[in-house]
Amino acid sequence: MSEDLEEISLEDAKLLSTTKRRRFSRSRHEKSSSSSGFGNSIGSFANLATQLVRAPTNQEATEELIEEYSTDNMIQLARQGNWTKIERVLKRFKNNSIQRIASAGKKRRKKTDLKVRVPQIKCKKTEETLLMLACKDCATAVIEILVELHAGINDRSRNGASALHYAAMYAREDSVKFLLTSGANANLIGFDERDLPLHSSCRRTLHAHAIVEVLCRAYPEGRLVENAKGFLPIHLAAQNRNNLAIIVLLSSCPESQLSAYLHLSNGDSTLHITARQKDASTMKTVLEKKADPNALNNDQETALHICARLGFLCGVKLLQAFNADAGLKDLEERTALHFAASEGHTEIVEYIIEKFPSCDILARDRQGNSLIHVAASRGHQETALTLLKKGVPLHTPNMFGGSLGALEGGCTMEVFGEAQVRVFGVDRPSLRPGGPAKYGSVCLHAACEMGHVQMVRTLLARKANVNARNKAGFTPLHVAVERIRPAVVELLLGNKAQVNTRTSKDGRSALHIAACIGRGERSAEMLIKSGADVNQRMQNGETALHLASRVANLRMVETLLREDADIQLVCEGGNNALHIAVRYCNHSIVQLLINYAKNHLNESELLVFINQKNKEGETALHFAAELTHNLAHCPFEDTDMIKTLLKLGADINTQTLI
Repeated sequence: MSEDLEEISLEDAKLLSTTKRRRFSRSRHEKSSSSSGFGNSIGSFANLATQLVRAPTNQEATEELIEEYSTDNMIQLARQGNWTKIERVLKRFKNNSIQRIASAGKKRRKKTDLKVRVPQIKCKKTEETLLMLACKDCATAVIEILVELHAGINDRSRNGASALHYAAMYAREDSVKFLLTSGANANLIGFDERDLPLHSSCRRTLHAHAIVEVLCRAYPEGRLVENAKGFLPIHLAAQNRNNLAIIVLLSSCPESQLSAYLHLSNGDSTLHITARQKDASTMKTVLEKKADPNALNNDQETALHICARLGFLCGVKLLQAFNADAGLKDLEERTALHFAASEGHTEIVEYIIEKFPSCDILARDRQGNSLIHVAASRGHQETALTLLKKGVPLHTPNMFGGSLGALEGGCTMEVFGEAQVRVFGVDRPSLRPGGPAKYGSVCLHAACEMGHVQMVRTLLARKANVNARNKAGFTPLHVAVERIRPAVVELLLGNKAQVNTRTSKDGRSALHIAACIGRGERSAEMLIKSGADVNQRMQNGETALHLASRVANLRMVETLLREDADIQLVCEGGNNALHIAVRYCNHSIVQLLINYAKNHLNESELLVFINQKNKEGETALHFAAELTHNLAHCPFEDTDMIKTLLKLGADINTQTLI
């Protein structure tokens, strides 16, 4: 029969179907045609073979009809999943085409062995063919008919995928085999990730291993082909927990696959990926195939680091059975124990200490944090107690003191005279002048910084020094106030923390810190009620009132004035709180200070206060005159400041010393 076949296409059938509907509208023939179950939207393919030869044709009109048919009918039916109807249409087309060829005389037959061929039907947007959509929906019968009608088996969609890519990802094993035996190319690159069909099959979570086996037989070298992201098929299988697929892949070239790293990503090996997936069976498979248990990724992490961080105890036990090294450190010099302690995985901490000979309980990370530091900073009380029982020292200092200096209040250090204070609204630099000074904080500092009340209570119960000072002179109380941890502040004060201890560099007390951060009023009130000196000076002579006036901390100024802070005290530069409030254009603070002065000073004292000079002979009015509109927080704030001072008797004739 194949020698007598002549090529015929769906274009001719569509053209004739449209012509017949116009010519025999509402006729008996149309009624008979619609009763066959195909409807007018697709057209009748019955009894067209003998008329098709005589049908007038216009190539341009035919192409338009084909385009309309492809977009509006077959693709629409495919998107709806109506594969039964598509199958009937294709079968009728095939049968009618064969009948027409058989009825034609020998004179009309070509000498070459031409075959019945279905026209290519594509989605306009994605260029996915009908065969690809059939593979995507696992429509086996339609796949077989389309291949038999010589649909383009290796045609590519807009993203480069072939029908075999879709079959590998969605269809059954028999469909993949059928496509391969029919000439599908197994080494085509497709999709945005530039996957082989083998990559696509490894992305599956169900029924993957049989398809992987078929594709590996068709293209064995595909095991070692990377996609655009550097993934081998085995990496994708590990990501999708396909243990059986991994067994198939490792049946050949296991060393090359297991030693391959994701060089375009994070440098993970297959073992790293199985650890991230917390997949014990797959992890065991790759370890039994001689995967290196101490393989390092780009962060110098081993699979043990990952299992410890994720709390994957089964993975930790597997790695211990295959002699993993617990002493290896990542780029930040953290061991697996650091990760387990920081996440509070107490059971894993105990297991690593007991079962891994290479474990070092005295290990410190790059910042000098011991295991008790990381557990305390994350508030893991049970883990911290376990570490203490295992012999981890309690009072070991670190280098940087955690993240001291990253204030929640959002402020920055600025220089005014010789004072360094914080100004709201700008990220300030770290409290490590000149580089990473060694602060030497202990674990109590870390717990206070993070606000872990129970952890602080536990450490204090274990005789941690409540007044321990790091190398910058910060006590846990300084840290708790700076990080706005009022509950911790209260706990420390209840355990006899010293409230007037000053830092080493600039002599700040806890109250000074509270004065220049947002939301520090509650801590300030507790400090004052516990005996903090509201007029205590820093090394540059500034008090808490100076600092609060500079950063426009209105509530803090009110709190300090209620506790009778001295508004006339001056710093080393001779500036009082009024000078500073005017200098930074804080009109609300100026009014508050003046109102307080009116109530607590007599007339002459008030006039002296308003016209008080600093060491350069400048009064508050001098500072007000230097203000520009860009420093104002609201319209006319700078001019209002001058009016307020003049109204109270500021002397416009006062001369500076320079």
